[in-house]
Formats: sequence, C-alpha cells, structure tokens
Amino acid sequence: MRKIGVLFIFIFAIAIIMGLLMSQSLVVMQRIAHVSNVAGWGQVKSRTDSDFKPLAGAEYVRAGDTLSTGAQASLALNWLDGTRIRVGPSTVITVLKCQLNKSTQTETSLFKLDVGQIWIRILKVLTQQSKFEIRTPTATAGVRGTIFSVQVTPDGNTEVSVYEGTVSVQSASGPVEVAENSVALLGSSETVAQVLDLTPEDRRGWDNALDDLGPYLQITHPGPDETISSDSVSVSGICEQGATVTVNDQSVTPRLNGRFSIQLPLSPQQHALTIRAVATDAQGHTTTVTRELQRISPPSD
Repeated sequence: MRKIGVLFIFIFAIAIIMGLLMSQSLVVMQRIAHVSNVAGWGQVKSRTDSDFKPLAGAEYVRAGDTLSTGAQASLALNWLDGTRIRVGPSTVITVLKCQLNKSTQTETSLFKLDVGQIWIRILKVLTQQSKFEIRTPTATAGVRGTIFSVQVTPDGNTEVSVYEGTVSVQSASGPVEVAENSVALLGSSETVAQVLDLTPEDRRGWDNALDDLGPYLQITHPGPDETISSDSVSVSGICEQGATVTVNDQSVTPRLNGRFSIQLPLSPQQHALTIRAVATDAQGHTTTVTRELQRISPPSD
C-alpha cells in the first residue's frame, strides 16, 4: 500500500508539473518574423539543422534561426507589431529568443550579431519588464523603442549608431548611454568606449537605410507579371499593425491581422494600370510598393 501511495503522489506531482508547463505554453506566444526585400545570396540554419540552407523561398524566421548574407546581399525581418530589422551584407545574426507573455504583456527579444551590420526600427515603447537586446562579441545594446544600428567589424569591434531615441550599451569597460544622432565605438575590455556625433557620411548612410525601415507593406495580389482581362482588378496585401494604407490614393482599412483588399475599376480605354500602395506608420514614416500591369483583350466568344 505504501508503494502504491508513493506512486500515486509521484503521478499526481507529474500531472501538476505538466499542467503548469502546458498553461505556460499557452500564455507565452512565440513571435515570428516575415522575410522580405531579399536581395543577393543568403542562407539560413534552424536550431534543429546542422547545416545552412539557401535562404531563397524562406518566408519566416523563428527563434533559434541563424541568418547569413553574402557580400552584396541584404534582407528585412518584419514583425507584425512594426518591429523591423534590416540585415546588411556579410552579416551573421541569430534570433536567440522572440516571445510575448500574453498574461503580463512582457516581450523578450534577444539577438546575437557575430559580424556585419543591422538596422533596427522599434515603434512602440516597451514596458519596464520587457527586453530587446542585440548581443555582440564586445557589447550588448538594449532599447525600449527607437531607430538604431549595430555593426560588428571583422576585427570584432562594435559600433552602435542611434538615429532616434536612446540606446543603453553594456560593454566590458562599463555602461554607455548613446543618445540620438550619436555613435558609440566599443572595442576590447582594455578600450574605453567612445561616443561621437554622427558625421555627414553617417547621416547619408542613414538616409539610405531609412528607405528599408519604413512600415512593412506587401502587395500579395496581383503579382508582378500578371495581366488584366476584366473591367476591374482586385488588389490585396498585408501591412504592419497600426499603419494606414492607401491604394491609388484611396484609403483602405486593414483588418486586425494587417491584411487589406480593394477593387479598382478600369475604364474601357485603359490599357495599363499602375498600382501604388502606400503605408504610413504613427511616426509618419512611409513605404511605397508599386505594380505595373498590362491589360489584354478578353478572348472572343
């Protein structure tokens, strides 16, 4: 009887632990990023893979995935809440953790940058308990809502450039606050961090980067090579949460999942159509996507 009682208690304890684990998994939501703006050669490796695979065809990136881009390559990672990371050439970055605790609304996003450069855009201000960090070989950059970049040079040094907001950087030489329009240079433990103003060259680099850091916007239909044979065309797409969208200057209201659609009429004399979709975020940043379509005559009866 005693053995049966001990076994019952053991099974009961296991059931409680499993219940807690299952309830926790329901509360914690893993966040994934949509891959867009892919240019050039890249590869990806998941936490369960031993080798890299070509990035072509990959639509999403999850926690545990490592991305590697070629010398002339780049891409963008897009989360539904408006967080966006542009990955530059010759870059290796790992998504360590990316999750939301729905019970406490606490977000945890951790990335490891081995080499190369990334540009980050975080629209919303994170809670005190939330964490967004970029870890490099010589520093850790943490933010709550801003636009900034992190670069790891081939010799292992780290540069943190801030376009908007403030970034807290922790290195072996101590903590550093990097303000707007500044760049921090962080080397080995023997090197004291330097914080400098952005140079004109830095600002020109940011002007180019901001083109890829606007709100996420994609036209999913029609495709780039489709033709029109009817008197109207259905346009559908997806954008980030909170963005406003216009299609050919007509306002469109996205659904909660970011998807939108609109029907555009064509006149009988119209033989071509330019679709111009514009997304605007709360800070006034915009992204424009266009489609050039040709109209063909419908087959005769």
